[in-house]
Amino acid sequence: MHAVSFAAVGDIILAEKIYNDAYEKIASLDFSALATIRYIHSDAPESDFFYTTAAQIIENEKNICLEKAKPYDYIELLFTGEELMEVMENGKGTVSEEAARS
Repeated sequence: MHAVSFAAVGDIILAEKIYNDAYEKIASLDFSALATIRYIHSDAPESDFFYTTAAQIIENEKNICLEKAKPYDYIELLFTGEELMEVMENGKGTVSEEAARS
């Protein structure tokens, strides 16, 4: 969530650094003590246990967050109601030279 807040305000570099730091920290942890949970939930698939995919989850979240935070180019078209009415009249109208200049 901390990284997402930086991405939301446009600081992509810092957001990526936070994700990378989190990935390194999680990847360095020893989850072997948690493996005993398998005795209780022996029928659950391995992917259901957080500790088996923790680093990958962070990597996936990073990719999603940074992709959504990328700036995208777009075109904004502005028309007045009068211009739209002129163009749309009978579905065949054209914009007058005067309207095109403004």
